[in-house]
Amino acid sequence: MNEGVRAIIGALPHQIEFAEHDERYCAIVGGFGSGKSFSIPLRTLNLLKRRKGRGKILILSPTYRMSQDILWPLFRDLFDGYGIEYKEHYSKAEIEVTSPGLSGLIMFRTAQNYRLIKGLSVTDFIIDEFDAMLYSHQVPVWRECIARIRSVYDGSGAVVTTPEGFKYTYELFVEGKNDKPPIGKLIKAKSYDNPFTGPQYIEDLYAQYDKKVAEQYIEGEFLDINSMPAYYEWKECLVLQEEYPRIGQHYLIGMDFNVDPMVAVVGEIGANGVLYIFEEIVLGNSNTEEMAKVIVNKYGQRDITVFPDLTSLSKRSTTAPLGLSDIKILKEAPYYFRIDGNRISSQRDRLNTVNAALSHKKVMISKNCPNLIRDLRQATRTDDGRIDKKREVQGKAWGHITDAFGYLVERLFPITVRTPGRIIGA
Repeated sequence: MNEGVRAIIGALPHQIEFAEHDERYCAIVGGFGSGKSFSIPLRTLNLLKRRKGRGKILILSPTYRMSQDILWPLFRDLFDGYGIEYKEHYSKAEIEVTSPGLSGLIMFRTAQNYRLIKGLSVTDFIIDEFDAMLYSHQVPVWRECIARIRSVYDGSGAVVTTPEGFKYTYELFVEGKNDKPPIGKLIKAKSYDNPFTGPQYIEDLYAQYDKKVAEQYIEGEFLDINSMPAYYEWKECLVLQEEYPRIGQHYLIGMDFNVDPMVAVVGEIGANGVLYIFEEIVLGNSNTEEMAKVIVNKYGQRDITVFPDLTSLSKRSTTAPLGLSDIKILKEAPYYFRIDGNRISSQRDRLNTVNAALSHKKVMISKNCPNLIRDLRQATRTDDGRIDKKREVQGKAWGHITDAFGYLVERLFPITVRTPGRIIGA
């Protein structure tokens, strides 16, 4: 490997630029599938070569699973493919590179437990998916990493991330801090800059996401979605002004198990594949048994599938008899509901799914659903991308009816490509 990273077959220009950047700090910001992750072992390889046997490289990931499932295999494949000798120390989460002229230590740690890196002395660090952390968590993580290279006069730090708004990556590498210029080089990579993903992958991304998320996760642009309305793709044209003519016997119900109010939205799939929400049910100070009775009284013997809050798969209802969950109440009722779903998603993923469905006009909502329409029009997000439910209207919290709506939408129109990882650090 005397030729360095340029000898790696298939290495992309932005990966090589990131790997070879020799100033103190740099960052690569890119969309899904742009090759950001592979940039990390390439830069590490170049750093080990530059350090001539003295390299100790710290790789910090948001979670342990991301480190073990994504990064570690990339290092192994690269080293095996080019005959680089190494030893894996799983218990220490370290790889020791032992090739002549290319030796050193690679240390994998997690940002969730960044305090555990105190006392380490390394030559260089790379932080993966930096913007997947809360801003309040990013700042101490960065400072702790800087402290780890203080004993090396030419120590370096780098960031690899998908953009998640104007967070600390933007401040460090675009905006600058305290009237100072940006600290280093920012390299941008778009999803379609990687020819190995193929055009179908890019088309699928654009087909699944709304325009705002596509700009962020495909184009790799900084965009503060949290400052926008939560359902920013909501359009007044999605409201049905005429009474919806119900066409079938199969009703689909999204349900949230909040006690006050307990809410559900009711709809069906039209002949054109569009989800039509024709009614909402809002019960004050109620419970799951009461909601089930209301549904049966309203819709009789129709075929009904419920799309509920799946966190209640194991959680006992606050109003249920001992040992019963909300899901179990529905399943064991004298009437029969099919329960759809087996995966608990993050609220950020659900918001992305709903905005994509609204953007592509996969949903229409009756004017007879005023609470749902109000929340879609006016709901806002918290700093970590969740629905702000602390706001109140006439004593009732926001967000529960749009939760019910979201459970239904995300299982009918799922996004198969997810965000890079949950935001950590709360």
